[in-house]
Amino acid sequence: MRHTISLALVMAILALSATLASAVAVTLYASDAIGRDLYAISTLDGAIVHLGNHGVPSGFCALEYSQRGGVLLGLTRLTGAALYTVDPSTAAASYIGNLGIGYVYEGALAVDPTNGALYGANAGSDEEPSIFVVDPSTGAGTIVGVVGGAPHDFDGLIFDDEGQLYGLDGVTQALWKIDKNDPGGPGTQQVGSGLGAGIDMGAVGGLTMGPDGVVYGYAADSHDLFTLDLTNGQATVIHTFGPDVPVFYALSGGGSVSPVESTSWSKIKSMFTR
Repeated sequence: MRHTISLALVMAILALSATLASAVAVTLYASDAIGRDLYAISTLDGAIVHLGNHGVPSGFCALEYSQRGGVLLGLTRLTGAALYTVDPSTAAASYIGNLGIGYVYEGALAVDPTNGALYGANAGSDEEPSIFVVDPSTGAGTIVGVVGGAPHDFDGLIFDDEGQLYGLDGVTQALWKIDKNDPGGPGTQQVGSGLGAGIDMGAVGGLTMGPDGVVYGYAADSHDLFTLDLTNGQATVIHTFGPDVPVFYALSGGGSVSPVESTSWSKIKSMFTR
């Protein structure tokens, strides 16, 4: 059977096929501190897979995938804050060591790509949180300094490729650029006017650089998964979770990046293969 297709339709099909062919499904990791569970989240459609229960009593307030070490790291909170490795396939956690820097609340972790150093946030007072570095082999922490413009509640940290540190702040509902060597100095400042997009961070959330190079964030109160523009701090919601989905206390990239072949793309290809 012969098909007659107009030029306009062909152009539309080619445009759609290019979009679908370039689509990717990125897997992120998330932790539910209350249930002590680890989950995988697809950025394509918000699908969630329960990976297992890690069993760490205080739960993880931060997750970070170390590209250099090839491991998923978890940080606990409160006065006994400690560093763990986490097996994403089973959620099994292995203790590395105690930070030894006192109280850590709703923390954050990020690896500096320029030197492999592991940074954390929210040590000390919840009115004047500090940035700290962690020895990934022992878990020992060292305070760098108090973050300027307090109060803050950083729900996640990331580094860009040049080693600039950023934090997602639940108090100001905004992205912050942080001077990793002098957190209280003039190099620490809010990026843009706020997240926008109707996002409500609440008490907890997450921020991560995905394996696709995209910055992803999570807001507990509005249950939104979103992307972030580092130049203006604006967020774009890509999925809003329903009430049956757990509240996540941490978010990490490091999962897989897979090309997506949808049913629509398969139908398009069949039009040219008959």
